[in-house]
Amino acid sequence: MKLRHVMLRVYDIEKSLDFYQNVLGLKLIRTRDFKDAKLYYLAQKEGDPKLALCYNFNHYEKYTHGTHFGYIGFEVDSIDKYEQKLSSLDLEFERKPFVTEHGFKLAFLKDPDGHYVELVEPVDTQS
Repeated sequence: MKLRHVMLRVYDIEKSLDFYQNVLGLKLIRTRDFKDAKLYYLAQKEGDPKLALCYNFNHYEKYTHGTHFGYIGFEVDSIDKYEQKLSSLDLEFERKPFVTEHGFKLAFLKDPDGHYVELVEPVDTQS
């Protein structure tokens, strides 16, 4: 068994596509049309697990967030580079970068619908 995709419902598909493509660097792999919705599948490359953004045509109110969902995590080479990118886009981290005792540098931001996105950078804590 392998992870195929994770689906998030989004309110403004253009803002969400802009965020996941231009801020996080995912690529639109494919779309799938339904009678009342459209799915947008994004990934680093074809064959990787995908993030599916679901845009429902007749949903006029923003979705509410339950307490059962935490965040989507992405591993990155450099959180510092992402911080520079965010700054150039007039965005900032929701939670500034910090290093855990387990050897990871973490930072959090939010997508246009308020979903938390975790960036994870492995670091050498032995130095």
